[in-house]
Amino acid sequence: MGIVDGTVKCPSQFKLGDNCVATTKVNPAYEDWLQKDQLVLSWINNSLTPSVLSTVARSKSSHETWVSLEKRSASQSHNRIMHLRNELFNTKSKGLSITDFVDKVTHITDNLALAGKPDDDLVSIIMNNIGPTFEAT
Repeated sequence: MGIVDGTVKCPSQFKLGDNCVATTKVNPAYEDWLQKDQLVLSWINNSLTPSVLSTVARSKSSHETWVSLEKRSASQSHNRIMHLRNELFNTKSKGLSITDFVDKVTHITDNLALAGKPDDDLVSIIMNNIGPTFEAT
């Protein structure tokens, strides 16, 4: 995970000589890091839909791809947040099972959290929007 989140930095490609100048000898730590990075990059890329993959196809490392995907999915666009909040408050249980309704509301609140605007009123939103179908008799 450190390679993906950038906390494990790529080592120098070449070994350093006695005078701390890069030599022409390849650093084994670099080769190891690069192999792991490319393996993770292929895992990430293989999990993406073609349309999303096209947005990160030029990324050369798993970290670069991850950052790009993070920006794409966690867009803090005011319009996106407003759309999600509107969708959340207007979601009704009509025609849905309680499980499907809660899953739908949870999905919307998860997207709000990714956009940086979590909604702490999930229970009250669910209770206000389930309607009389699920009320106890």
